[in-house]
Amino acid sequence: MRALITQVRDACGAVTNHLHARYGVSVEVASIAPPLKGDLDGSRILVADHNTDKERLFLVAHLFGHTVQWNVSAELRRLGMLMPVEPTRDELDALEAYEREACRYSQQALHEAGISGLDQWLPDYSACDLAFLKHLYTTGERRAFRDFWISGQPLIEPLAIPPFKPTRWRRREQAIVFRGPQCEVHSPQSPAPPPDILSPWGCRSTKRQHFPLRPQSDLMPSGAHHRV
Repeated sequence: MRALITQVRDACGAVTNHLHARYGVSVEVASIAPPLKGDLDGSRILVADHNTDKERLFLVAHLFGHTVQWNVSAELRRLGMLMPVEPTRDELDALEAYEREACRYSQQALHEAGISGLDQWLPDYSACDLAFLKHLYTTGERRAFRDFWISGQPLIEPLAIPPFKPTRWRRREQAIVFRGPQCEVHSPQSPAPPPDILSPWGCRSTKRQHFPLRPQSDLMPSGAHHRV
């Protein structure tokens, strides 16, 4: 067990350095209130200071996969910024495809960083994460993560990472709140009401709502003409 922890810790340092050196994506440790564990904005990855070594490695790799998606596809970026509540079968399939593609990018990033000894650990962790999310999305219940763990999952086929420019697409403190037929962006200047459903990455939902929803209105790169 101690050997695995050391291996995971070393791998996290290696992939963090690789993502910054090759892709310009930074990883920062931040104060994020539980039960949330991490977040992304398109140019950086934030991991909570209360995460374990295993959680941190998975989040760095997996959120990098989503970072790639956000910067190469506006459709996937919008999908990643919405908190699904009681999704339809088609919507759940789209979300699962989104998560699985991110896993393939994360496996590629680990291999690029010279990490090959965790090829079974990553699919086991990724499958557990996906099962956790699907249960949360369909029931609104946040069960213990380990309840969904099944060892020996199929290995993940790495997916070549396409060229992309890391771009900041939103502020981390902006949360998408579902209200009736639309969703709104809240910031510290306009506090959101207490949520009853929280996504793993920081989006809040106060009301059960089916897709399609209007995505965040300012999904534009940070710059002089657009507020993010």
